[in-house]
Amino acid sequence: MSNDLNEIAGEIEQYLGENNFIAFHTAAHLGDTPTVQWDTERHPEFRQFLKAAKQLEVRLICLSLRTLRAPMLDSTLDDLEEAEFPEDLEHEMRRRLEQLRGYEGFTAAVELSFDHDGRQYFYSVRAPWYTEFLSIANTIDTRMEQFDEKDDEGPTGPYYSQN
Repeated sequence: MSNDLNEIAGEIEQYLGENNFIAFHTAAHLGDTPTVQWDTERHPEFRQFLKAAKQLEVRLICLSLRTLRAPMLDSTLDDLEEAEFPEDLEHEMRRRLEQLRGYEGFTAAVELSFDHDGRQYFYSVRAPWYTEFLSIANTIDTRMEQFDEKDDEGPTGPYYSQN
């Protein structure tokens, strides 16, 4: 898989136009609708996903492209500073996040979706380096949540007096 998914994004947009789909560009997929995820591991070809949509007579396809931006990295690095990891782990995570700056501006993830019979169907691909970025960011978020929970407990722990 390419480090920049921009090429596949272009192919998808071209395919949508050639096959009379309406591309709805979206930043995120929100809602309480039950979702079904396409198996991109065994069936990585986006055309198969879109052929299924066409057979269901779906015309509106939501298209979301995610790009790695400097503020994402900066915010994650700031959070890393606050998370208070052991020094060697913090150093390694900082080093890797700085290396990921080489991917700034690259298309990191491409998602397609459509609604049918009360369900949302998704096709999603991510660049391997973006998966790594998300893993680091999740590790930091989890650590910060643990600190927030301890702060919420107060000086006497999770118990409080009703007196």
